[in-house]
Amino acid sequence: MFSIKPMCDFVLRSIGFFLFSSFMYYRYLRVITTCTLLVLFFNFLAVRLLTGQIAAATLTDLNDKISSDQIGERGVEHNITFTPINPLTTGTGVLVSLNWNASDSLCQLAQGSDFTLWDCHYLADDNAFLFVMDTSATNPVANVNLVLVNVSNPKIAGEYLVKVETFDLGSDGSFGGDTDTLLDQGVFKLSFN
Repeated sequence: MFSIKPMCDFVLRSIGFFLFSSFMYYRYLRVITTCTLLVLFFNFLAVRLLTGQIAAATLTDLNDKISSDQIGERGVEHNITFTPINPLTTGTGVLVSLNWNASDSLCQLAQGSDFTLWDCHYLADDNAFLFVMDTSATNPVANVNLVLVNVSNPKIAGEYLVKVETFDLGSDGSFGGDTDTLLDQGVFKLSFN
């Protein structure tokens, strides 16, 4: 006599084994994927640390007061203030980078700043302002006030980034040397309409 019960038991056991092995397979796959992602993250972090891309501290009290936020306007003044984590001393510099073309711009230090300015100019190809400075005070400068004058605003409305970085300029005391070391950095957005 033919009984269906053993056949049903066999089918149910086969389905159960298949489901259990599929569950275990996906469970192991999930563990392996998680471990792989963790290894990739730590490798990425190690590379960033070794190349010095995480070493810089964040500037505090970073602010930019602009004389006009109208698109396309020329002759705009930017008054950038910040407090570096690493106070500025002899042989340090500040790089202010814009992500728009600010043609024919000039730069200067605000009145009353603690700096004897050595060099300040606008790099049109990089849309960046370089400030190489020395302090006239005996103590390191903890509050910086930079003025960018005659800046051209972007021609298209939107949000634009300004990046401020401070550097130890090394033994040559100027930007572009192979001993420049990034000290502090900060980024903020400006809206133009």
